[in-house]
Amino acid sequence: MSDKQQPDKATPFDEDMDVPTYNAKPASKESASDQDKTKPGLFERAGRAEPQEIKPSQARQENPETEVMSYSSASEAARQQGGSGEETVEFVQPDTVTSASAEREPAVTTADAPEESTLTAESAEEREARLQAEQEEKEGYHRYGRRGTIDFGLLFIRLALSAYLIMAGAKTFFTLGDSQGLSGLEGDFANYAWGTALSIAVPTMQLIAGVFLLLGLITPLAAMLGLVVTGFTALHEIAQTGAGLDVFSWPESVWLSLVLFVIAVGLQFTGPGFISLDFKRSWARRPLGTSWVFVLIGVAILVALWFFGAGVNPLS
Repeated sequence: MSDKQQPDKATPFDEDMDVPTYNAKPASKESASDQDKTKPGLFERAGRAEPQEIKPSQARQENPETEVMSYSSASEAARQQGGSGEETVEFVQPDTVTSASAEREPAVTTADAPEESTLTAESAEEREARLQAEQEEKEGYHRYGRRGTIDFGLLFIRLALSAYLIMAGAKTFFTLGDSQGLSGLEGDFANYAWGTALSIAVPTMQLIAGVFLLLGLITPLAAMLGLVVTGFTALHEIAQTGAGLDVFSWPESVWLSLVLFVIAVGLQFTGPGFISLDFKRSWARRPLGTSWVFVLIGVAILVALWFFGAGVNPLS
């Protein structure tokens, strides 16, 4: 076969294919048979799978599964077998029931959601309260319920000191009992430089300090005034007796003034407690540097008041 009689080949594999072409001279039978033997068929080459016929096999059900019956057929079977006493036929509920239960489940979950969020919020609040309590305990701040009877003790101390100061000031101002009033106190201070002014200032400080200590209001200032007035009366009693440093010769009035002076200083460091109007103040929980400041200021005022107002040596 000449090149003109051969068709175009798309790929090299087409060389092996027996593509029929026009040939003017008919080929002999022998050459045709030899050519069929030498050249492979279309499906004998690599990558050319011959199609096969696959016949479906019939499934054998030796052990058939349980037959699933519809709701109507299952109900009919149950009615037929109801009177015979044989085994009961179990059937599945219709799809409507399943869908209804499936619709109820999200509703229940949604209803439970607020409870879970509430529990989460409560746990967060409890955790925050616990952390705050630990922080307060670490820094020395305690809540009222954890202070025991300290606040009651501070209340009784405040009541005792304030009651004495209020009664002493009212006794002088209103001439109660055996008091000679302001004129009698002015006579006691006659030897002092500011006798008249001191006779008014001392009972005034007693009333102010007593009232504010009783209420537990601005306690640092009230305790400072109590410190000044009790310290002044103690020095006055020592100067009146002339005993000097002979503590065994001091009268009871001197010791009473000294005890009240120490109580006023103690309240400056302890604070009024929570049973007071200062229960929200920092000095009601734990007085810090302000206690020392007010004590030093009170002592300085006492020294200046005695030095300039009295002008005498109480120990001579």
